[in-house]
Amino acid sequence: MFSVLVVDDEIYAVKGIVDGIDWEKLGVAEVFEAYHAREAKAILESKPVDLIICDINMPEENGLQLLEWAKEQFPELEAVFLTCHTDFNYVRKALQLGSCDYLLKPVIYDEMEEVLRKNFDRLIKERTNQESMESFKRFYNIEEQWKSLLGNAGTEEAGDLINQTMDWISCRKDNKGTLIKVYQSILQTAVFVQKKKGMSLDNLSSLELSMDGHEITCSDEQFKQWMENIIKVVCTNAGNNENRYQKNSIVHELQRYIQQNLNRKLTREELSEYVHLNESYLSRLFHKETGMSLSDYILQERMKLAKVLISESDMPIYGIANQLCYDNFSYFAKMFKKVYNLTPQEYRKKYFSQPV
Repeated sequence: MFSVLVVDDEIYAVKGIVDGIDWEKLGVAEVFEAYHAREAKAILESKPVDLIICDINMPEENGLQLLEWAKEQFPELEAVFLTCHTDFNYVRKALQLGSCDYLLKPVIYDEMEEVLRKNFDRLIKERTNQESMESFKRFYNIEEQWKSLLGNAGTEEAGDLINQTMDWISCRKDNKGTLIKVYQSILQTAVFVQKKKGMSLDNLSSLELSMDGHEITCSDEQFKQWMENIIKVVCTNAGNNENRYQKNSIVHELQRYIQQNLNRKLTREELSEYVHLNESYLSRLFHKETGMSLSDYILQERMKLAKVLISESDMPIYGIANQLCYDNFSYFAKMFKKVYNLTPQEYRKKYFSQPV
């Protein structure tokens, strides 16, 4: 549900809009009223507001000045301007401030409802995309934790990771489909770890792990038991080779930090401060342990997450690039093609599937 603030120095104009619009049909739960900019600011600072309907011409502080202040404080606020003027300078300034629409007075309520509906539809889509992005980032992080736990033969964090996995599954609408998806991901990780360390896959067969996994995923409790079993089996088998294959704990911690912060710029200075090492030594240590530079690793992880989002979500590709801290879309597309030999658009066209 949305909330709206109507601002106009003419009381009858405010009351007319409040009474003349079918707010319930638009999904609006609360409509606040203000009769000058000072009162509007107080409401914006104390109440959650999704959209402001504001008259341009007001005494003391006009609507353009109010919105300029509001956009600095609340960048995601949507705005619709009301004006008696057809002067393009007003309209141009309103658009520069992020106002998506403007309406001429006197307001025709059917037209206003259509304008508001368009804005709310866009807000719903943006919020859905953001939620989808956060969900996929969380699943990506869980996948990386599974790789770390199984690859390092460490069971200390097993209980916490199992709970995180089940929490993520419970947040998804298609519980059964999500269970199968996560089952396949963990199984593939287990097979990868076993092969990488040159170990037999017989122990996995002993758990009767079939690739469809329908029996294992028939209930949450059975799936939790399967996760506990696979951790025990893989980590026990890997334990004999732990000293030989264990990653440097500093590098491992840094990798986790990078994976959790792919949505913002990461500098070598910040990373070195995080693990309390000087930059040159950290670069040499990271390259020695992983075989790649820090910058290449960050690129690899961002592209891996981009691949998941492109193929398993319907987020706009430019939005994915922006979320992964690429302001320049052309550069993002160039890096993606460098890694996967396909442009992001080509990859989506070839591999996109509806998310579970």
